[in-house]
Amino acid sequence: MTYWFTQYGCLYISFVTDAYSKRIMGYCVAPTLGAIHCKAALQMALKKINRRTAKALIHHSDRGIQYCSAIYTTLLDAYHVDISMTETAGPPVR
Repeated sequence: MTYWFTQYGCLYISFVTDAYSKRIMGYCVAPTLGAIHCKAALQMALKKINRRTAKALIHHSDRGIQYCSAIYTTLLDAYHVDISMTETAGPPVR
């Protein structure tokens, strides 16, 4: 989630990226932090692959409320994508 401050207020940009290719697979720009917007970015990404490929994917995120929400995890489950989350709400420690 990226915050974009404009003269009209703050916008929130959700991205789904491919860790291997570094490509942005899906995105959504929205006026709120709602999980529905993160889901829209995920749906865009999932449309670019077939369900068979999705079964081999791992979706990694922090424990942000949007990514833990039922609306988001249900979509991942529907595509049989494995879910991975950090131990705390932050990036993995190396």
